[in-house]
Amino acid sequence: MMFAFEKYTSPKMWSIWKSWIGFLEKPVDSSGLVLFRMLFGALMAVDLLDSWDWRVTMLTQRPIHFPFYGFGWLPLLPEWLAVIVQTLLIVASLCIAFGCFFRTAAFTFVLGYSYSFVIDRAYFNNHYYLICLLGLWLLLGHSNRRWSLDVLRKSTEPTNMIPQWQALGPAIQMAIPYFFGGLAKLNPDWLRGEPARYQVYQISDNPLYSFLVSQSWSGILFAWSGLLFDLFIVPMLLWKKTRAIAICLLVFFHVTNSVMFNIGIFPWLGIAGIVLFLPPSSLTRFLHYFSTPDNSTSDDNEHVTKTLLNSSNIIGAFFCCWFAIQGLLPLRHYFIPGNVGWTCEGFYFAWTMKLDVKSCFLNFHICDAATGRCVSVDHHKDLTDYQQYFLPREPKGIVQYAKFLKSQAIIEGLRDPVIVCDSICSLNGRPYQYMIDPQQDPAELTIPRFFHAQWIVPLNTAAPIGNYKTLAQKNEVVMQLARQTRLDKNIWPKKLWGKKIVDVTPKKQISQDRNKEQL
Repeated sequence: MMFAFEKYTSPKMWSIWKSWIGFLEKPVDSSGLVLFRMLFGALMAVDLLDSWDWRVTMLTQRPIHFPFYGFGWLPLLPEWLAVIVQTLLIVASLCIAFGCFFRTAAFTFVLGYSYSFVIDRAYFNNHYYLICLLGLWLLLGHSNRRWSLDVLRKSTEPTNMIPQWQALGPAIQMAIPYFFGGLAKLNPDWLRGEPARYQVYQISDNPLYSFLVSQSWSGILFAWSGLLFDLFIVPMLLWKKTRAIAICLLVFFHVTNSVMFNIGIFPWLGIAGIVLFLPPSSLTRFLHYFSTPDNSTSDDNEHVTKTLLNSSNIIGAFFCCWFAIQGLLPLRHYFIPGNVGWTCEGFYFAWTMKLDVKSCFLNFHICDAATGRCVSVDHHKDLTDYQQYFLPREPKGIVQYAKFLKSQAIIEGLRDPVIVCDSICSLNGRPYQYMIDPQQDPAELTIPRFFHAQWIVPLNTAAPIGNYKTLAQKNEVVMQLARQTRLDKNIWPKKLWGKKIVDVTPKKQISQDRNKEQL
């Protein structure tokens, strides 16, 4: 393949390519990557133990789940098998940390964790996506050839050197969330301090922050400091003159986030990731007493290093393609109409973290097209807690669930069911409005995979933002809007036009549904 590449490119391009390959395969000290492997494995084991209950629930069979596009064929598991998968992930994490049966452990971790990640987007978190990617880079590398049980049991050749791509890949991967997280903050709402002002208000009871959050400028301070941190923290880590300041800022930022917000393991993973940006020589000097005596000669190291450099042209091509995708994927929402926080189109894999406060109300009725008789749906009985939080906020998930409701109604004997959906949301303190066109039966809508869904009602961007007092009056406001739409304006899906709509939902169920919405 590379001979063909050389044949059909100019000498200058071929020279650039060879320089690129030489840069990637340059031997470097492995201490940063090895230390990260140890910290990564330990943190994953702790996190998997801490999240045991909901992760087992996530994998367990239930009425409906919301897999990522292309992964609908993956099955949910019986509970006993979900427990085994979770146990294997914990064992694999510990094996990664200790460098024991490393290749098998890393493969098991990446496969199992990725399966858990794509099986239901209701559980999506940018941090879990990052963990999948970092796990893949560890799998591709040779961080088990130093400070590992594999070396002690002589199942792999020890070496202190690795090709530079093995250290550079995880470092760039770790830098991407910061850069694109900062880039995503360059939007009108965030620059005006929303929803940072609301997020700060949420911690006003904490005595550590009570003075700061009581100031009118606190939202702007938090918004702009977060923006500048994300954009400049990696360059500051790489520049020797600012590295010490950057480490202090990064530790302060992540510890503060961990205290202020419940965001799981990511703050500690972010702190662990510092070692990927530090000069390997300084890490080696600091941790030399953990290292086993290096009895290998320079010839031994050179032999092992050359072994690791095989297929370097393929690695070079993979490196370019991988990070081209990683650079383009977070930008796709700029080419889709609408606010990404409102439509959720282009939201996934874009590192748009904690950029929106989206308060939503969701109610379904199943109606008989022939008689106009409708019954309210208790969608909580079909969904896990995470799905109940996810569904009202994700338009395409709402349509997917509506199709599920229609299929269930047909199975139960209703010939021509019509799904009536009241999907009402407020974004960053704007007035509540319909998110899905109330004239549409969502079960009849098509879900475009890569393009904008025209049935999403555009966000009223001219409306004032930051009025979070309406969130406390959510139920009254949304019920009034729903009554105005359905009863005063008589807006219904087309199949119900001209029908006398009668809600035959038992009063007890209506009361239960409203209590759940309040929760």
